[in-house]
This record gives sequence, structure tokens and C-alpha cells, in this order.
Amino acid sequence: CHMDRVTNYCVTYGTSGCVKCMDGYYVSKDGTCQPCNKKCTACVGEEYMCTDCINGTYLDGHSCKTRFE
Repeated sequence: CHMDRVTNYCVTYGTSGCVKCMDGYYVSKDGTCQPCNKKCTACVGEEYMCTDCINGTYLDGHSCKTRFE
């Protein structure tokens, strides 16, 4: 069955499901796109493994933090 890219946030499909999601989403273990933490603009593997952050925050390891944290 063909999934609608607008509703599932997947941009690249592989044989076992999604392999690349839109910014702000990550590929979960079951091959679906799940949302990143609200401070992440991009993440990998799980919602708190940020690779890029929203404006006003900075990347500290894999976490997005404000300068007040």
C-alpha cells in the first residue's frame, strides 16, 4: 500500500519502511516517522537525540539547551 507523504512525514522509503524523514522527525525502530523533541529541528534514532536546534537554543551533545539551562 502507498502511504501519503504529507501525513507520515517520510521523504525516502526503503524495503522495510521509511529511511529518511522530514526535518523535525526521525525514523523509529518500526520504520515510521516520529516527531523530535520540540527544541530539535532535526534528530536521529529517538526524539531527544538532536542534531540541530531551534533558534534561541544551542546543541550540547545531543540536547538543545537555552543559555539559561
